[in-house]
Amino acid sequence: MTPLWLIISALLSGLIGVILSTCFYRRYENRKQKFDTFRRLLGNRFAITEGQESHAEHSREEFFAALNEVVIVFHDSAPVMEALQKYHESESRDSQLRLFKAMCKNLKVRYEFNDSFFETPFTPGQRFRGNS
Repeated sequence: MTPLWLIISALLSGLIGVILSTCFYRRYENRKQKFDTFRRLLGNRFAITEGQESHAEHSREEFFAALNEVVIVFHDSAPVMEALQKYHESESRDSQLRLFKAMCKNLKVRYEFNDSFFETPFTPGQRFRGNS
């Protein structure tokens, strides 16, 4: 006959494994959603720059959809929520920059470039050095 402590320890270790894997999976999914929202914001920010309205209707919609998701996806980050509130109030470039920086900090995304990189996105029709 199998000792009772062996059965209990086997059940307990299985339960602990399920709980730990569930916690890690939830953290992974939450972080993945945050990255996806941030990626869509940065990827479509060119659509709200001056002169790009005609090129970017779908991207504009995508940008604002991602911006509206920030409330839910980053609900657990007070600095991001404060920056979002400021951006909602003023929609200035400075408040947008603060929002992007708060999201970078929350996601632990290191960036080695200055603020103008966030402020002037790559846009359709932009000429790059080396292109003729």
